[in-house]
This record gives sequence, C-alpha cells and structure tokens, in this order.
Amino acid sequence: MQWSASGRRLLILLVTHVATVSHIVPKYAWAVWDPPGEWLVDSQSQENENENNAFATIGAVSIGRWHTPSTAFVNDCLSIFEQYTQANTMWNPTETKVAYPVRREIAGGHENGGAGGGFVTEEIEIQWFPETRVWRETTGGEGFPNGDPHEGAPTTTQQQTDDPRALAFVEVPTEPPIVVCEGSFCAWSPR
Repeated sequence: MQWSASGRRLLILLVTHVATVSHIVPKYAWAVWDPPGEWLVDSQSQENENENNAFATIGAVSIGRWHTPSTAFVNDCLSIFEQYTQANTMWNPTETKVAYPVRREIAGGHENGGAGGGFVTEEIEIQWFPETRVWRETTGGEGFPNGDPHEGAPTTTQQQTDDPRALAFVEVPTEPPIVVCEGSFCAWSPR
C-alpha cells in the first residue's frame, strides 16, 4: 500500500491465485481507494459543514487490470515493498495515474503468424485512476450537489453485510491501462 503525496488517496496491490491444469499463477491488480470526503478535512470544519449539509460522501474503489508483474518487480520490490515505497512513488505528480511493470506472455503462433513457440516481454503500463467522490443523501435534502449523486461516475454501491465495521463503498470502473515502453522497472520522478 502507498498513500499519495497529499494523503488523499490510497494505492493497494491486490493478489489472487488462478489455478490451471499444471500450476497456480498469481495475478495482481492495482486498486485505489478514495476515502469519504469527510475524512479528508479537520474535525472542526467538518462539524461546521455537517450542520448545514444534507449530503455526505462514501468511499470509492477503482480496480485496474489484472496482470503479472515483471520478474524484477516481483524479486526486487515486492519483498521490500514498504521500504521501496518510501524512496519511490508509484503515483504521478497529479495523483491520478500509476506506473508499474508487467510481464506478458505472447504466443508465437497467433500474433506473429508463426507456428508454436512464443516469447515473454516485459512492459511498463500506466493506469489512470480518476479521483472520485460519490455523494449520498443523509437527511432527506433536496437533490444532490451539482444535481448528480455520482458526479458522472457509473457506480454501484457495495456493502459487506457480514461485518458491521465495514464501510459502504462504490466501485468505479477504470479505463484499460496504456503500454508506454518495454521495461522491467519504473518509478515516477519527483515533482
């Protein structure tokens, strides 16, 4: 996990294991949590704002594409990720994009017109995670801020019903990542 420089967004690396006939393959996805807007202000200004506001925000989660990280990232970064993120940032300076290395296996018989074989390439991808605040009505007020409860984001509210401590959130879809170059390691430069 890595907080953005402003402390307003949290980057999370998810992992799942996919079983095939011959082995188990870990797949990873970057996710971003935008906490409720009320959490991002000091308590005194929040009290004043809540007295006159019939709306509150709920957290939003955006999940990127599932992928296999590059060999260098798995071997050199994941084992020391807490230390790695203190010196290197995954976030771009505007805190809306994340750069990361991926490993892609390409079948030689399909994409290249050849028969059989294949090869592995490592590339750098950039995933866009637009900052999202989702409004919910709290006291029966008239309409939503800007007239739109989701501020334009097609979302669905999620709630873990088996845990009373769990927060409601919405899942916000993301665009596919873009490949910027070949490579096995990357980090954004400081501002």
